[in-house]
Amino acid sequence: MLFGSVVLVAEPTLLVILSRRASPRDAILATLASVRCSRALRMGGATVAGLNGDSNGRHGAATMKQVIVVNGSLVLPPGKLAAQVAHAAVAGFLAAADSARRGWLEEGMPKVVLRGGDAGELARLRDAAEAVGVPAELITDAGRTVVPPGTATCLALGPAEAAAIDPLTGALPLL
Repeated sequence: MLFGSVVLVAEPTLLVILSRRASPRDAILATLASVRCSRALRMGGATVAGLNGDSNGRHGAATMKQVIVVNGSLVLPPGKLAAQVAHAAVAGFLAAADSARRGWLEEGMPKVVLRGGDAGELARLRDAAEAVGVPAELITDAGRTVVPPGTATCLALGPAEAAAIDPLTGALPLL
C-alpha cells in the first residue's frame, strides 16, 4: 500500500517500510529485518532465534553457513582486516542464490573466519569451490592504504550448505 513517500509491505506477521526509491541495499536490509522480526514474533518476541540455533530456536549445527578465508601471508592492521572480511561477507552474500541467502539469513547468518595461506591458495580454493557449485568471491584490495592494488586479501565461500563448504575448508585454522 502506498502512503505518501513510503511503501508499506504487509507480511503475515510483519510490516516492512521502504521508501519509493529503495536501493538494492535497502532491499537487503528490509529482507534481513523481515527475517529477524518474523522469527522473533514466532518465538514470542523473547529473542531472535540464537545465532547457533535453527529457525525454531533449537541449538545445533547450521545447515547453511558462510566462510571467509583470510590471506595468511599478509600482516594487516585490525581495522583493515575487519574491512576486508566485511567486503568478503557482503560480496559472498550478493553472489549467492536467493534461496541460499534467505536460508542463511533465517539461520542467523552463521559465518566463520579462517586463516588461509597465500594468494595462490585463495585462488585454488576459489576454483575448487566453484567446481562444486559453492559461490566464491575473491576480494582484492584497491591499494589506497596498506597493500598494493590487486592484492588478494580474503575469499568468501557461500552462503551455501555447510556440507558443501566443510570439505573445502575443514583443515584450515580459525583466524
